[in-house]
Amino acid sequence: SPAGVVLESVTVRTADETGAVAIREGITALDREGKPLGEVTVARAAGVPAAPSGTTVLIALDCGPAGATFNPAAVLTYTLSAEEWAKIDKGATPEVMWYNPGTGKWQDIPATVNPATRTVTAEVSHFSIYALVWTAPEKGFAGAEGTPAGSPVGETGPAFPVPALVLVVVLIAALAAFLVMRKK
Repeated sequence: SPAGVVLESVTVRTADETGAVAIREGITALDREGKPLGEVTVARAAGVPAAPSGTTVLIALDCGPAGATFNPAAVLTYTLSAEEWAKIDKGATPEVMWYNPGTGKWQDIPATVNPATRTVTAEVSHFSIYALVWTAPEKGFAGAEGTPAGSPVGETGPAFPVPALVLVVVLIAALAAFLVMRKK
């Protein structure tokens, strides 16, 4: 409508159908200048900024136009293959993050995991780069494809993040100091 209210629900999918954005009827959709949104695009993102330590990007989507806003939120959905979904059974935790170009950092957004449909969904109030990432448990899992965030494909990282190693060393030192003090 002239006010930017969506008159008919629409879903836009990536070419490989791993990602989709659904904009429901009644949502106000505006571009970065506050004008009614004319089109929506969603594609696999190229040149994704490195994800936070301890996470691995599985699917990154570039939703456009950048800066578009939705009130109430649109729904972003990632659909996983059986092989990708099997990683959850090994202890990986899927999360959705968006890249904030203003701060240069990734930010978590609430997401819903549906095992029956092998999907992860999140509500988004604006467009940016969104990524489905794995957060691996500290032992026995190196992440999707064995590749830590920001590493070239095929390069594996430590079995658990360096901050966890530091924490373990500090705890052992504290325990040793406690035991020495207790003997006195």
